[in-house]
Amino acid sequence: MWQGGTTTELYIFPENALYKERNFLFRVSTATIEAPDSTFTKLPGIRRKIMVLDGEIELTHEGKYSKRLKKFDTDSFMGDWDTHSVGLATDFNLMTADFLDGQIRGFSCKAGDIKSLEFNRNARSLLLYTYSGSFELFGKRLNTKDVAIFDGKENQGTIQVKAIQNSEIAVVEVWDMH
Repeated sequence: MWQGGTTTELYIFPENALYKERNFLFRVSTATIEAPDSTFTKLPGIRRKIMVLDGEIELTHEGKYSKRLKKFDTDSFMGDWDTHSVGLATDFNLMTADFLDGQIRGFSCKAGDIKSLEFNRNARSLLLYTYSGSFELFGKRLNTKDVAIFDGKENQGTIQVKAIQNSEIAVVEVWDMH
């Protein structure tokens, strides 16, 4: 729960880390923005990425810039920024410790489609989240709200997903900053 809605943690690393203690290296979550105007929680030392899954919001990073986000649009910002949101949405989030970075992206595919996903060769971790529908990955079926996590070092390059139903999928890559 946060001031503007609710949050669902999908994955945290290391797995014994706690968001409340801010002792994670990275965290992936979804959130609903239910208040038409809200202020994001400040998270010093954390890099943040946000992507809209449903709805539309305008983010204003005080003294920096504003950005309107629609479905699958993303924004990256530092957790200690004063960030204000206008609009109602469901979003997808990646938070990383300041020595890690990453990216998030989303896509839709129709039943029967096969999609090749290219990954950063330096990724330490990869995560796929089924926002809606179902798809097959490495012979395993993933349904709505399922999460698949991979070691990036073992799955470099390209993987293929095959949509069983019309699907919307969010993808996360996390890497060490050099």
